[in-house]
Amino acid sequence: YGNDDRVFVHFKNGDIIEYSISDFKKLTSEKSTDWINLHDSIEYVERLMPEELLQQFSIIDSPGLDAKSYSSNKNLFELCRRNIVDGIC
Repeated sequence: YGNDDRVFVHFKNGDIIEYSISDFKKLTSEKSTDWINLHDSIEYVERLMPEELLQQFSIIDSPGLDAKSYSSNKNLFELCRRNIVDGIC
C-alpha cells in the first residue's frame, strides 16, 4: 500500500531506485529484451498503490512455471520450498 502509485527497484547491490509507472511492465517482464541486462541486477520490484485493500495484505507475483531465466525458476522453487505460496507447488 502507498499514498501514491510508485515503483521502486531493489537491486542486488543494495541500491533502491524509483522508476516511472510506465516502466513497470518492462521491469517485470522477461519479454522486454531492451532491459535484459538490468533484469540480471534486480533483486525485486516493489509497486505501491493507493488501494485500501492492500493495507490488509501484500501481493507477491512470482515467476510462472514457463519462466525463461534460471533465477526466475530458482525463486519459484524457493517460494515453494518455504511453503510461502500455497496451492501451486
